[in-house]
Amino acid sequence: MIGTVSTQLKAIAFERDIERLTEGFTGREWVFKEIDRWLQQENQRFFILTGEPGVGKSAIAARLTQIRDDVAAYHFCQAGDVETVRPGQILRSLAAQLGEHLSDYGHALANTIKPVHLRIEVNINIGSMTGSEVTGVYIENLKESDPENELDILIRAPLEELQKMWSVCHRCFLVFGEMVKSQKSI
Repeated sequence: MIGTVSTQLKAIAFERDIERLTEGFTGREWVFKEIDRWLQQENQRFFILTGEPGVGKSAIAARLTQIRDDVAAYHFCQAGDVETVRPGQILRSLAAQLGEHLSDYGHALANTIKPVHLRIEVNINIGSMTGSEVTGVYIENLKESDPENELDILIRAPLEELQKMWSVCHRCFLVFGEMVKSQKSI
């Protein structure tokens, strides 16, 4: 039996949420000017926007994904949606977006990822089958790795490799937000 094992990086779709968050968005220009100023500083690696619940932090983050070309990846944690809060899922989504937005990210990832030696023993009881053969196995739910290790593999190492590959320093940033879906009480 010839088998194939497939691993896929897939971005989590937030387009509907971004549209909802930015519907009728106005103001807050001071935040965007502050972000522009931050991006011009060489020694500042993080910009953290804080505020009370409901002041619009998520709307600002969503708006950034619409108006800035240098947003390479984004993620919104959503209360009640376990797929948006699992570290491995978040990192794979970010890596998929980096692959779409940064030229050579896939090449950098391939250069930095260390070969993993995986031994899998599969017993498949098919019963009776005529005129067919099993040609592949898709494995979906492997045990998740350590989030810090996965962060190194999928994000840190490839971005460091890109810095070495590019002759000019490129700046991009990642946007994170949290969305709490409101529940109306009757």
